[in-house]
Amino acid sequence: NAGELRAVVTELSLALRRDLASRVPAAAPGLATDDCLAVVRRERPRWPLQEIADVLQALDRARFGPAVPRDVLALGEQVRMLSERLAREA
Repeated sequence: NAGELRAVVTELSLALRRDLASRVPAAAPGLATDDCLAVVRRERPRWPLQEIADVLQALDRARFGPAVPRDVLALGEQVRMLSERLAREA
């Protein structure tokens, strides 16, 4: 159901934000998306900034709009791949 999908998306968003904050402490998980992105851009300009922005914004849209199971699965895969990429680039 929609509530369960939103809960999954919320967890995906928190996982990515925690991952970012573990590498860039100023990008605290509670920051608004635009503020988080500004911190990451300033602190880690060589990171895949557009990809990070795209995933965070897609997660926000899925959290606050209609979520489709297939889309949530795709977002989960994007979060996993992005986290792995950041671990290599850290």
